[in-house]
Amino acid sequence: MPRTLFLAVTIQSMLWIPAALAQDDSGDLEIGPPDDPRITILPRPNSGSAPETPGDPGGWQQLTLLAIVVVALVLIFLLARRQARKARARSGA
Repeated sequence: MPRTLFLAVTIQSMLWIPAALAQDDSGDLEIGPPDDPRITILPRPNSGSAPETPGDPGGWQQLTLLAIVVVALVLIFLLARRQARKARARSGA
């Protein structure tokens, strides 16, 4: 039990130290609402720009990658279901 506790405390301290060192204490943090009310954290719908290069968000490369991932997931699901049906048929026979 003491070894486990020591290991848990050691691991936790390893996780806290980088987080503590990464803090920025420059002191230029503004607290309160922004001066311009049009500034928001989340962009408004359709406020962005159209993709200019193939790698931009919404460009053809990203959409093609999305299609490949979706097709691969559907294919994996169908193959797993087919194998499960075969295994069930063998075990029932």
